[in-house]
Amino acid sequence: TAYGIMSWWDYGHLIEYVGHRIPNANPFQQGIGSVTKNVSGSSPFFLAENESQAERVLAALDLNRSKYMNTKYVMIDQPMAVGKFHAMAAWSSIPYSKYVAGVYQQQGDSWVPVQIWRESYFKSMAARMYFFDGTETAGDMGVGLAYRPMDAENGITVTVLTEAPMITKNRTELEAFINESRSKGDNAEIAAMSPANAAFPLEALQHYRLVHESENTITNGQKFVKIFEHVPGAVISGNAPAGTKVVAAVLIMTNQNRAFIYQQSNTSDANGRFTLVLPYSTEGPIVGGTNFDTKPMGAYQLSVGDKVYELKVPEQYVLSGDVITS
Repeated sequence: TAYGIMSWWDYGHLIEYVGHRIPNANPFQQGIGSVTKNVSGSSPFFLAENESQAERVLAALDLNRSKYMNTKYVMIDQPMAVGKFHAMAAWSSIPYSKYVAGVYQQQGDSWVPVQIWRESYFKSMAARMYFFDGTETAGDMGVGLAYRPMDAENGITVTVLTEAPMITKNRTELEAFINESRSKGDNAEIAAMSPANAAFPLEALQHYRLVHESENTITNGQKFVKIFEHVPGAVISGNAPAGTKVVAAVLIMTNQNRAFIYQQSNTSDANGRFTLVLPYSTEGPIVGGTNFDTKPMGAYQLSVGDKVYELKVPEQYVLSGDVITS
């Protein structure tokens, strides 16, 4: 049975004609779906604010087969993450302002427009995949913003910053700024001035791995097109004292020699058990699998509390979802 490719509907015919694969959405406007209508498709997938939600969307595309066949690959480009993102929200009847908004900042006698990116944007699958490669992100690039509506000329009301943005990586200071601004009667929030600067912590994606990217660089070193493979992921199971932080990290080198660290963390539960689900294999492709050219440069470094171990993950485990006991 042929597998599906998830992308925005604009590219459906290209995927079919050039790639000879079946798109999940196409320019006949089939497969777009809607969050508010509870219809699975490309809009609900890319707007999903956590991986579990995204997985449910893919599973519902066809209940009679595996979600990994419903969508085997996800293709995303820079316009989808920025310029076309408003269309994804529109197809789901969600205000674009939930994700991206505009405020004005006074500079001398003028009000200069400033675009801000909000929490729901950074949590979206579109942002996680394109700007952050699906890895865990600290989310410490946010700024504190305080604003209120003000009357402009011709009876128009605009949102204007009441003071300079609070810039710090200290979350406690940002939250204190927000609370103080609200006590003064301002609207206030933590946001970012760029879609590439995560303003909120993001957990790693467990079932999506970058397998290829295009040559051309466009934003902050990011490539124009990225292709992720949808996989069950190897399950790493182990024991540690309750409340122990567990981190798996590995250096990934893309086919365009762009390096990034894939990192995933968890904490052992009250029974002293921990689980990670890792999408990248360290031992290379296998016959019948994806011949990926973006891959780890070595073994994972598995940190369990203050102890560090080397962890190798065979491709068979990534494709089957089998358990490796550490």
